[in-house]
Amino acid sequence: MPISAWGNEKPTNPFHRQYEALRAVFIEGRTQKDVAQEFGFQYSTLRQMVYDFRHEHHAEN
Repeated sequence: MPISAWGNEKPTNPFHRQYEALRAVFIEGRTQKDVAQEFGFQYSTLRQMVYDFRHEHHAEN
């Protein structure tokens, strides 16, 4: 859900921001650069979050 759907306000809870950013990458198929900029993450931070998420869930399968 783009931030505009939240009334132009980003989620303020850090875990909620992380969830929404990961959802935007994996579910909406948005670029990591766009998502990082929209949710206020450094690009390298979002890349690490995506890597960690993929690695953690790959290990569960």
